[in-house]
Amino acid sequence: MCRLSSEGKVDLVHVDAHHVTVPPDQPRELERDITATATQIQGEDRAERYALLSDRLATPDDWMSQWQWRAAQAKVLADRDEQSEAETLARAAVSVIDQTDYIKNRGDARMSLAYVLRKAGRAREAATVLREALELYERKGDVADASKARAELEDESTS
Repeated sequence: MCRLSSEGKVDLVHVDAHHVTVPPDQPRELERDITATATQIQGEDRAERYALLSDRLATPDDWMSQWQWRAAQAKVLADRDEQSEAETLARAAVSVIDQTDYIKNRGDARMSLAYVLRKAGRAREAATVLREALELYERKGDVADASKARAELEDESTS
């Protein structure tokens, strides 16, 4: 069970291999929380389960959930060396969030794409995407994420 807070109350989401039970009153917030959880979970199986759950729950016009589940699942696939599918999903995540003006999230999607490209051994392409993420973070004034992007760029240049 996953406890998710929604307007000061606790909602329960039951997730197992066979079904998902989500309270119907605020599915968008729950979808976002589930997706955010998927991007932070350590462990491929759990991350994949939450990413696929978010895919099933997200409405087509929920840009946040749509890009986040794709980015989370792309990382899972990259870790499994399923590079073609991983790259397709990571690029789709970038494409989805680029339809918005959410600059930080646009940078985050690029960080996920860079992760996939690095796992595929494509360091030059990953560096290009990391520079795009860095530019977006700097434009937003997001010092913490800009620092992360810079650190990953430095890692790329020393690899």
